[in-house]
Amino acid sequence: MIDFDMSYKIYFIRIKDVIFNQAKLLYGNYSDWIYISGIALLLRVILILTFPIYPVSDAKTYYDSAIGIIEGNGYTVWGNVSAYFPPGYPGFVALILFVFGKSLIAAQMANAFLSVGTALIMAKIGMLLGLTKKAGLFVLIMIMFYPEHIAYSMILATEQLALFLLVYATFLLIKQKKRTNVKLSIGAGLLFGLASLTKSQIVLLVPLIIFSIYWPSGIKKIFKIGMIVIFFMFTIILPWTARNKLLFNKPIFIASNGPINLFIGNNPNSSGTYDEMGFSLLENKDPGIYALDYIKTNLYDVISKWPKKIEYLFLGFQSTGLDSLWQSIPPKRISTEEYEKIKAFVKSETKRELIATAYIKQGNGNYALHKTSVDTLIEVAEASLYSGVTHFPNTKTRILMKGILFFWFLMMISIGAIGAKIQPPLHFLFAAYFIVICIVFFGLFRFNFLFTPWFAIPFSKWLDSSINRLKDGDWKIKFFVE
Repeated sequence: MIDFDMSYKIYFIRIKDVIFNQAKLLYGNYSDWIYISGIALLLRVILILTFPIYPVSDAKTYYDSAIGIIEGNGYTVWGNVSAYFPPGYPGFVALILFVFGKSLIAAQMANAFLSVGTALIMAKIGMLLGLTKKAGLFVLIMIMFYPEHIAYSMILATEQLALFLLVYATFLLIKQKKRTNVKLSIGAGLLFGLASLTKSQIVLLVPLIIFSIYWPSGIKKIFKIGMIVIFFMFTIILPWTARNKLLFNKPIFIASNGPINLFIGNNPNSSGTYDEMGFSLLENKDPGIYALDYIKTNLYDVISKWPKKIEYLFLGFQSTGLDSLWQSIPPKRISTEEYEKIKAFVKSETKRELIATAYIKQGNGNYALHKTSVDTLIEVAEASLYSGVTHFPNTKTRILMKGILFFWFLMMISIGAIGAKIQPPLHFLFAAYFIVICIVFFGLFRFNFLFTPWFAIPFSKWLDSSINRLKDGDWKIKFFVE
């Protein structure tokens, strides 16, 4: 089931050598950082090669869009020229597939490198904000081995690329404040532009980041840096906006899915998370206008759902990376009834024939999956999920998965929030921003992916201070350090 040619391995060995040689230049005295990064990367590679998963739901849409780009069809969604999703991640996957061939594993490997790179840059940000070398190592460990970061290395989703670009751009801004180099501001602007084309919510976050980092320097400094960063951010975004205007004859800044997402979170049937229960209410009405009218006339009902949205943001197992991994595995053995359900779900005769070739009927009447093409397995995984045939782990395994995930997540968030003072308090800024986004639209655990890692910095500062106090014989528990 692995579509990984030896030539791709050679490419990745070369990329690995380049990255680690560069890492030695940047972190020459930090061999322990390099070793931890190597272990984290190796873990991701082993998981990608050992447990093949296939894109379903949004991940399949991004993958199909990327294939459309490299086949010369332009940016399409569900086979149509579109601006429904931001183009950044499909474009990134298309670049990987163009360089390495149509390889699903190549795209997953790229995510793995992004994941490790993000943690390294965040550790460097921690150092710029006053962390010791040892605390920086703790940042690496907390992010690199956080279950969601490992899981999202295997899933073709926007999260890894968006976080990497956001972290890198923020790093350049913090570094610029210390070095006063206009090139760093330009670089930050370009990266923020790419990040916004990957996750459109980031575009409104950028002014808040600039203000948070530079507010002690005064309004003039904020204005000067802000103009440079935002100008170059818009040089990346506006060509896409112009393309949308030409194709659809209406202003679509980055993506056109905002109105429907607003409706999903604000209608009489909304549950607080992503669902499609309210779609029957639209009846050809504009979803954005419907949602705004509903908010105006049912404000109390809208506000009453905020706690549920926040609950899904912090505690909902649905849409976690771990859950998404299981959704992406085509069932190896299915009953005759399940086989018929999968085939009945697929409307295309071509795809139905593909699925028929993927399973072999056994003597007991059941069906077993056999080795076949990646494209076929992608269709099988998608049809299995949406027909309700996907086999999820047993209750004990799911409890264990939830326990590990939420222990790591809540420990980092809670101690990070109260454990240590960090200036600027970027962890609070990112969390507050995405909580507001969640309240306006709806809650999913994946929405915390862009702010959770920032809490590793104050958490690591607190842990470093606590270990030092224990070494000095001070066994009193302190929940806050300056």
